[in-house]
Amino acid sequence: MLEYLQTALVATASAIVGGVLTASLAHGRFKKEWWWQQKATAYSKLIFALHESLQFSEAHMNGFETGSEISTERDIELRGKSRQSAQMINQARDTGVFFLGDRAVERLRILADEQDKSKNTSSWFDHIESDYNATSSCLKDIMEIARTELAAPWYVRFF
Repeated sequence: MLEYLQTALVATASAIVGGVLTASLAHGRFKKEWWWQQKATAYSKLIFALHESLQFSEAHMNGFETGSEISTERDIELRGKSRQSAQMINQARDTGVFFLGDRAVERLRILADEQDKSKNTSSWFDHIESDYNATSSCLKDIMEIARTELAAPWYVRFF
C-alpha cells in the first residue's frame, strides 16, 4: 500500500512540476510574441507613414519635370495625407522608444533635422526635392532597421 502511495505522490508531483514549467514557458513565449507583434505593427505604421509622406513630394516633382500642374483637388488630397503622415512620423519619433529601437528613433530625429533644413532652400522645387531625398533615405534606412530588429533569433529559425 505504501508503495502505491509513493508512486502516486511522485506522479502527482511530476505532473505539477511539468505543468508549472510548461505554463511558465508558454507564458514567456506569449509575452515575446506579443512584444514582437507590437514592434512589427509600429514599424509597419511608420513605413506606411513615410511612404505616404513621399507621395506629396513625388507628385510635385513629377509635375515640375513634366511641366504640368497638379490639380487643386489632388493638391488638397496630397497635403492632407502629408499632414497625417507627418503627425504619425512625429508621434513615432516622440513615443517610439517604447516599441521602436533606438536606431529607428535616432533616424527619425535626423529626418526631422533634414526636413527643417529643406525649409531654408531658395526655391519651391529645391524644398520639394530636398524633402523627397530626406524622406526616401529615411524610409530605406527604417526598412533596414526594421528588418534587422524584427528578425527571428537563430535558435528560433531552426525549430
